[in-house]
Amino acid sequence: MARKSRVARVVAPGKLDLVEVDVPAVQPPDMLVKVEIAGVCGTDVHLLHSPRPFPWSEPSYPMPLGHESVGKIVEMGSEFPRLDAQGKTIKVGDRVVYSWKSCGSCYACTILMQPMYCLGNPPSRTVPHIGGAFADYIYIGEGTPVFRIPDDMPNEVAVLSEPFSGSLRSFQKAAAPGCSDRYQGFGLGMNVVIQGSGTIGALHAIAARLSGAHKVVVVGAPPHRLEVCKLLGADEVINFMDTTEEQRAERIKAMTPWGMGPDLVVEAAGAPAAFKEALDLVRRGGIILEFGHFTDRGPVPINPLLMVYKDITIYGSNGYGPNGYAAAIKVLESYWKQVPFTKLVTHRFSLGQVDQAMEAARQQECVKAAIVP
Repeated sequence: MARKSRVARVVAPGKLDLVEVDVPAVQPPDMLVKVEIAGVCGTDVHLLHSPRPFPWSEPSYPMPLGHESVGKIVEMGSEFPRLDAQGKTIKVGDRVVYSWKSCGSCYACTILMQPMYCLGNPPSRTVPHIGGAFADYIYIGEGTPVFRIPDDMPNEVAVLSEPFSGSLRSFQKAAAPGCSDRYQGFGLGMNVVIQGSGTIGALHAIAARLSGAHKVVVVGAPPHRLEVCKLLGADEVINFMDTTEEQRAERIKAMTPWGMGPDLVVEAAGAPAAFKEALDLVRRGGIILEFGHFTDRGPVPINPLLMVYKDITIYGSNGYGPNGYAAAIKVLESYWKQVPFTKLVTHRFSLGQVDQAMEAARQQECVKAAIVP
């Protein structure tokens, strides 16, 4: 009897359904994994509720949801590599995560070597498709980078591989320019403010702490999220619901030399107004990382004079490539026993409760909700 898989889909703005589909036979270059856990991302929430989440394209329904998952290999085609992207042996029964597959042949992939900008040359063959990570099974096509998860790593840690990939690439941009001992670019002993206390904000706080930041301050809400951020390495947390912008600026700048402001501000809140506040907070010569917006939340007025007067550097960061996954898994493997990453997954739901999981994320009842099929 053919395998079946339940798949969660958006069928209209604000409306989900859960359907059962046939799992296709695994072709020689491909593999099939059974989902063990899938994380709910803030982008999933926006994809569900926004009638046009991306300004450059119209949504196509039904739209499968989910892109953060850990799965166990249940079948491998005869031609699928027996080594993962980092050279580790993989076999049926191993747990893996996977990165998205770029075309590998377009200008962005071959010349720019930036798969995040892939132009999407037509594939040489049609790969069967089931749905997103909110499902029982995921069909993985040839050429998709997969990474084996260490046997002793909990699923609740491994499922952070995808969001941590993006957070690390974002944070590494701050370290890229200039000379850190001249306070150009992020370096040891610098002060960091992170706007947003969800999973992405918390992961940036971890990255800042592991990278040798002096002070790590998280601005966000509600209180239970801020408490998790403190457990994960934030020195100070500020509830933006209980403070005004002026009060936050005064408190943050008082922590910095001569009240100049933080060396680095990370916008991970996904609120346009946070970017405007970041311009006011960051010190002269500092850096802003914009990582909170993966769907269209609308514009906000800003004063360009601040960018010039403050002589600041602003980076946008759009996701990650396979190298981001490799870095995230190495960091998780090295530190998960020391850093309580498992505290991030605060709520678990069955696949039949996917609508409840999405609502818990929308209402910020959780830090990260996870679906355990």
